[in-house]
Amino acid sequence: MYGKKHLSYLGDILLIEIRVFGKVKNGKLTLNNKDDFQNDLYKFHGDVVLTLKELPKKKTNKQNNYYRGVIVKLLAQHLGYSDNKMHEVLKFKFDVQSTSKLSQDEFQDYLDRIIRWSAQFLDYPLPDPTRLQEF
Repeated sequence: MYGKKHLSYLGDILLIEIRVFGKVKNGKLTLNNKDDFQNDLYKFHGDVVLTLKELPKKKTNKQNNYYRGVIVKLLAQHLGYSDNKMHEVLKFKFDVQSTSKLSQDEFQDYLDRIIRWSAQFLDYPLPDPTRLQEF
């Protein structure tokens, strides 16, 4: 995947920014599309800044299975919703547009907030994921 080009202004100065995706392994950078990156370099003249940023890790299958198979399922049964409706209610309640776009840490925070809310306001404690064999 090749990143997008962004234009912005700093006062009267036009800033061109390109985002390039790749991987670093054993101190070596490999770009996903080296040819496009090489062609984009011709748009720059003079001093530049190169910044590398590690992408956040995506939520894990284990997290998602716990969410769908335990949290959503149990709360749906407890509150009388379908699983899909419960998922939508939780997203609305906790102001989450899409769980698929959450990073691993963001998704864990979402799960933790639901677990606390369920225990405190519904008086319905959810099973601890570390104590479950499989979900």
